[in-house]
Amino acid sequence: MGKHSEGKRWNDSITYALSRRPSTKPYSDPGMAGFGMVVSATSARWHVRVSVTENGKRKFHEKTLGFVARAGDVADGEFTLTLTQAQDQARAWQRFMKLPAAEREKRDADRAAENICLETIIVPFLAERRTKNGTHLAATTVEGYRACYERYLQPYKHWPLVEYQRKVSEWQQVIKKIDSEHSNSWAWHTLNLLSGIYNFLQTKQLCDFNPLSNVRRTRIIKRTPVRKASVSTLDLPKFVTQLQTTRGRNSKEAALMMLLGGFRGSAVMQLKWEHVDLSNKMLKIPAVDDQTEVCPVEAPQPGTAVDSIVVVESGMPGWKGFSGDYPLNDAVFEILQRRHEVREHGAVYVFPARHGDQPHMVDIRGALERGSEGLGVKVYRHMLRKTFGTIANVVFPGDIMLIGALLTHRWALPDAPQAGVTSDYLVATERMRIATNRVADVIQQIAGMKPLTEETIAMLKRAAIDTSKLTITATPDDDDE
Repeated sequence: MGKHSEGKRWNDSITYALSRRPSTKPYSDPGMAGFGMVVSATSARWHVRVSVTENGKRKFHEKTLGFVARAGDVADGEFTLTLTQAQDQARAWQRFMKLPAAEREKRDADRAAENICLETIIVPFLAERRTKNGTHLAATTVEGYRACYERYLQPYKHWPLVEYQRKVSEWQQVIKKIDSEHSNSWAWHTLNLLSGIYNFLQTKQLCDFNPLSNVRRTRIIKRTPVRKASVSTLDLPKFVTQLQTTRGRNSKEAALMMLLGGFRGSAVMQLKWEHVDLSNKMLKIPAVDDQTEVCPVEAPQPGTAVDSIVVVESGMPGWKGFSGDYPLNDAVFEILQRRHEVREHGAVYVFPARHGDQPHMVDIRGALERGSEGLGVKVYRHMLRKTFGTIANVVFPGDIMLIGALLTHRWALPDAPQAGVTSDYLVATERMRIATNRVADVIQQIAGMKPLTEETIAMLKRAAIDTSKLTITATPDDDDE
């Protein structure tokens, strides 16, 4: 194995002295064949070697066991080892490597199953998990699962998952605790994450039972109430007037962009300047975000930080797979043009974050709460998009395909998954521009931002709409946030 230590069997004092003497060759323990240490200028590591006959040929296998525990060090027995600990591990490894290959593979599989816990499986799961369409998990899904793991599953991160696959009652208590101490929605989110992990292990043939399936059947937590599909008394003029008085310019303009453009909240708040074409009044939505990278084929090693996961996004956030050129109406264009004129040099996002860890704005609750004062209903950001869809259905009654195109719903797209409005889209771009302008104009009139025209008044009367009590209904195939 290399350099010897004057023929003396090693003890703690000898190994301590050798660990302070860097050498280009490994030191070998005279009392144990194949065992020694590699010492560099910066570290000393235990090293073991063994020769095995495989298919009639002798083959050498080598392994680094861990760091040498020096005087004053506290050996953890895993990464830092005393001489005795290192020798015991070296002998066990040498015996293991002399077993037949089939037996070694079986023991490796058994050991891997025993060591699987949430802490070691979360990174491979998020990186390798696929949707029913065979795509990687969306970035928003990964973020949600990451938050769920970090917030609620830390006390259970070392539970051996294979051993606990039959302990339904244990998992029941976990879900009930989250439901009672935090929220019903997070309890369901946790249940779905754990169930997905066990399904993932089953596909890897590492376990044969998903305990969360039975937890789900026990009905120990109630279903999250479905958000109402309609709001009967939204006073749009009052809402917009109060919204305009909010101090946060970013959140106010983001809310108006959702209302007047019909965009999803995440699409607005994660929009980048590189995807805004002001000269042609277009949003150029790529099939995959330029900043997104592809996961490596190999699964990340256990212990990899959860934050280091790189996922493949199935498209730009908030666009549900839509890509291509989306025409801007005049109202949204004016918002973007104003923001472009005063943007900071080098700004990446249209709505950058002013504080927090995210580079872009993440919510507009303050502005929506201000706009909701005295309305008798709390306005959520998705209601702004529903308002756009409701008015679109008033302006273009029965033209479901056009409304779906304006809202970039999947069913309004052609079969090609990456097609946009400029390539075989079912509604021509210029027709969409005229349509979105018309819808935004009517919303502005109802909200008091523009004078009501006779044409709009007549149209609203035909639709039996009282503008002071606008009924906001769900849009067709409302699959949004």
